[in-house]
Amino acid sequence: MTEDLGLGEQALSKAAEIGLESQLDEAESLSVDVRVDPLSLMKGEVESVTVEGEGLVMQQELRTQELTVQTGSIKVNPWKAALGEIELERPTQSAVRMVLSEADIDRAFNSHFVHNQIPHIEVEQNGQSVAVTAREISFRLPGNGRIAVHADLKHLDAETTKQIAFEATPDIAENGYRLHLKDVKYVSGEEISPKLTALILEQVSDVLDLRNFEVPSMNLRLTDLEVLAGKLILSSVAEIRAFPGNLEG
Repeated sequence: MTEDLGLGEQALSKAAEIGLESQLDEAESLSVDVRVDPLSLMKGEVESVTVEGEGLVMQQELRTQELTVQTGSIKVNPWKAALGEIELERPTQSAVRMVLSEADIDRAFNSHFVHNQIPHIEVEQNGQSVAVTAREISFRLPGNGRIAVHADLKHLDAETTKQIAFEATPDIAENGYRLHLKDVKYVSGEEISPKLTALILEQVSDVLDLRNFEVPSMNLRLTDLEVLAGKLILSSVAEIRAFPGNLEG
């Protein structure tokens, strides 16, 4: 019985691991641990599922240093489970913890995808309208509960650049789907362009939008965040409508 249980858990865990890995652009390491009891499984119950991963590359070239997903008991189709598939009878809730490193977030900001999302805007300078865009955005986590952003402002009609640097405090917004940046303080003590600052702040929120971390049939909602030196820790709850390895099309 114990041997059969081990083999059953291994089969379900491996199927889920393969299914989840297929939803990622890259994964340095990924493991799925499905815990089942044979008698409970016959009634359509799985005790728990634990997912642990490192170096997972999600949408928009955003990499998570660490990812942990933990479910409680879930209801499944017992006939499909006997064939090595987990088909949920109803959506299930799970706890998700993600660790994002300063280097990985900085790399995402300077990806081609994000650069292509930053439009050219008109700003007033010396009484004239000048077209500028932000380049070389530097993202830092200094460890004081705030984020630090530095960007080069490139003038499109001249070979000149200026710099903008500020710090801000991230907070949970939009019912837990995004981060909002508040208490903006300029390092130089002067705001160069309100429009451009707002644009960069929006890009920060876009990159850290939790929907970038979702796979099909999963919705994430942020419940807590820790801003530490060199890393950002996001805690969230996830509603899972279909199990990895048996995802809806």
